[in-house]
Amino acid sequence: MQSIFDYNDQDNVVPFDVQAARIEQLRNPLYEADLAKFFVGKAETATLILDLATFVIFDHYADGGRVLMANGTMLDLDRMESTGERFVYDCDGNEIFLQKNCLLIRTEDCFGESPRRTMNRFLQKAIRSSKTTVDIRLLPMLFWLDIARKILMKQGN
Repeated sequence: MQSIFDYNDQDNVVPFDVQAARIEQLRNPLYEADLAKFFVGKAETATLILDLATFVIFDHYADGGRVLMANGTMLDLDRMESTGERFVYDCDGNEIFLQKNCLLIRTEDCFGESPRRTMNRFLQKAIRSSKTTVDIRLLPMLFWLDIARKILMKQGN
């Protein structure tokens, strides 16, 4: 297995925008299962998958890429990375709501108190998808995993 950080590291990276899925998609249990299937086998452990997702998002940003909400609002990843604030803001300084009463949480905090356990539960969805709408508390995690998947897919991984 190649290293999770050997994902297409090129010197001449062309920046691109990554647009988030609509919340209706993220709340769909079949979309969640498809997302889980993508990440199964990307790394040897759930913790390394978390590291991979975080790494590709910030590497994408460092290369000049932007992350956009489904409506086109650009996220302020510089503020998220440099201030350590729990919530994510757009470039105009507004908090990002995924839906009513659900703020977007930065990547480091969105996996809860036990990130490895949360990720292992998520990866089980690849085998057995849920039959109910995805819980609102999981939306920030699914948001960031969806962004990471789109970056990896664009880069051919």
